[in-house]
Amino acid sequence: MMARTVGISWVFLDVGGPLFSDASYFTALFNAIRERAPGTTREEFDARFAELRAAQSDSFSDALVASFVPDTDAHPIVRKRTDAAWERIGYGVDELFPDVNSTLEVIARRYRLACITNHFSWVRDRSVAAGFGKHVDVWAISAEVGAEKPDERIFKFALQRAGARPETVVMVGDRLDRDLVPAKRLGMRTVWVLRNEAPDDPTPEQLAIPDASIKSLEDLPDVLDKLDHE
Repeated sequence: MMARTVGISWVFLDVGGPLFSDASYFTALFNAIRERAPGTTREEFDARFAELRAAQSDSFSDALVASFVPDTDAHPIVRKRTDAAWERIGYGVDELFPDVNSTLEVIARRYRLACITNHFSWVRDRSVAAGFGKHVDVWAISAEVGAEKPDERIFKFALQRAGARPETVVMVGDRLDRDLVPAKRLGMRTVWVLRNEAPDDPTPEQLAIPDASIKSLEDLPDVLDKLDHE
């Protein structure tokens, strides 16, 4: 008789992708690139972005800047200008996916929630303003932890703060390389949300990596229930 999987106690969530759209960030990045490379078109930018989403590797921001700005000394300036613009406009209530608050209301009754995000401290306040921050028990924010996904240190920080064993955790994210592969390596189960930075058409090989894939967060409670009883 096959042994039952250890029950789920925690759900760890990426913020950009599963919860908020990152559209305003990439618009800010495009505008900062255009300041240094005025000939760059949005069509070229979006085409390169689609290639990166399909590959699910590398830092999308770094790769996009490198693709269009020849002067490597200018790359940190472009990123800094992008971050400053994004702080002014990013993660407003209008960028919250419509399935987030109702879904987290449901799963917060069954599991404890943590957010692991490559972000700045202001993400907490925007999450509260958007309505779901009240459900988050633990925050692992790269600017505070001093490590960014896919660095395992930020995942271990979240586990330590949660007091959780990896086998009792499900990681939910839109990036295979940054969210799910390192979480799986540590022993967590994983759910891939196919939007935002996920590919338009993931390959069978990519789909085989996570324990489950969903297109809407509304499907997450049923997927968690299935993983919890396998």
